[in-house]
Amino acid sequence: MRTEPSIAEQLLAYASRLSGAGHAFLFLPVPPPATDLRAAAATGVFVDLLGRTVDGRQGLVGRCWSERLPLFRGGQEPWEGLLPGEAPPDLGALAVLPLLRDGRCAGVLGLAHEERGRGFNNRGGDMLLDLARFAASLLLDEGTAPASAEPPRHPSVLGEALGAFSWQVDTDRVGGEAALAQVLGCTLEEVPADREALLRRIHPDDRHRLAQALEEAVQGGPFHLSLRLPWPDGSSRWLECHGRPSDDPHLVVGWMADVSLS
Repeated sequence: MRTEPSIAEQLLAYASRLSGAGHAFLFLPVPPPATDLRAAAATGVFVDLLGRTVDGRQGLVGRCWSERLPLFRGGQEPWEGLLPGEAPPDLGALAVLPLLRDGRCAGVLGLAHEERGRGFNNRGGDMLLDLARFAASLLLDEGTAPASAEPPRHPSVLGEALGAFSWQVDTDRVGGEAALAQVLGCTLEEVPADREALLRRIHPDDRHRLAQALEEAVQGGPFHLSLRLPWPDGSSRWLECHGRPSDDPHLVVGWMADVSLS
């Protein structure tokens, strides 16, 4: 029987889509007083990590957790193993990010490209750090960190709070799934199909800022905006909107988070 994805699995799906990374993992802390971390979700070449435990002070994962600092590695740099005693992964680029909020760390997110010469540039790295901060808020607020041996499944929490989107510039098509519909307060059939339809969902006083940000993203600039979203009951909700150009020069990708839920 199919089960709903855990928060960890949803987070990996969003981060992989935004970064274009084909391989990802998420380590969450085990209950105190232990200082260990356990892999709650993993994809691609990291799938064998699922369920494994690591000392929160060793390896790249432990370093990221204990030092609370993001680690980026390229194909030409010497790496240490993700876990103590293991050989470095044979990958083109790796990003290991702490999920931080207010000095508290909810876990460690890892993303990797297999292709040589492809890395995590500044604009993509900054947006992933923003996503990591938002994910930390959700995990800490929901009480899923520290995590148990079986990560709790909350199918609605991340889905309702955060939705990924894309804008195919040359065909003016906006892409989004059920999570984006939940963020925008509409049905899946009502998800905006093009740029103008997306702008109409935003508060009239904020539309010009989103329009300008999308155009700047086409020219290579990432963006981070706070936008108001009119709600059916007449109130307004606040969204954080992050976007960046992708490797495809005609594609902008991003995500919207309903921070009114935080």
